[in-house]
Amino acid sequence: MCERSGSLKLLDGLSLNWSFFPECRHLPTKSKMYRWIILESHFIIYRITATEIQVLRIVHSHRSVTKIKGSRSIKL
Repeated sequence: MCERSGSLKLLDGLSLNWSFFPECRHLPTKSKMYRWIILESHFIIYRITATEIQVLRIVHSHRSVTKIKGSRSIKL
């Protein structure tokens, strides 16, 4: 239970700490707008826009790179 609450705190603070996490190497851009967080066996992929941070996908680490690359086309 402690691990889960730590993960939720990390996501709650994402709006302040988004720049601490690396660019998603599977979704490279010049602006580095796609970033990811690795939590246990999951990747959390998010996109940075001018007005918000959008969590696009939570992917288990055993998923294929193709599934991760599909995060680019998610419309919110």
